Amino acid sequence: MRINGLLGLAVVALVLAASSVARAQEPGTVYGLLTTVDGRGPVAGAVVRLRETRTDKVVTVETDAKGRFSKVGVRPGRYRATIAREGYAEVDVVDIEVRSSDRVRLYVELTPFDEAPFRRQTIRYRRPMVNVEDAALGTRVL
Repeated sequence: MRINGLLGLAVVALVLAASSVARAQEPGTVYGLLTTVDGRGPVAGAVVRLRETRTDKVVTVETDAKGRFSKVGVRPGRYRATIAREGYAEVDVVDIEVRSSDRVRLYVELTPFDEAPFRRQTIRYRRPMVNVEDAALGTRVL
């Protein structure tokens, strides 16, 4: 009887460990907004290529009329985003880390070719210190 109890505990422990490993690998989302550096507005029709640095697998998404893009189902890992649109200098965003169930936001300003002293710009992604999407702010009124 004691062996059955220990065996049951071992099975429960294995099931919990397997579910936490599966949960640890849930895909995330990379989304963002592309605008012009000169304030002319959003950049529609730009191509955003997300390249996973470990496997070189590439996923591509295009910005909509408001300069927005979103890619759901991005596997956890490190990525490089290459952003291209005719008439603008290309931008590479490096060191993007997607964690399990993460939502990574990219806000990128593109520079028109005629105003850019460069043809390609590389910027390093910096994760915000505070996740404003999940933060709850409020005032307590007595």
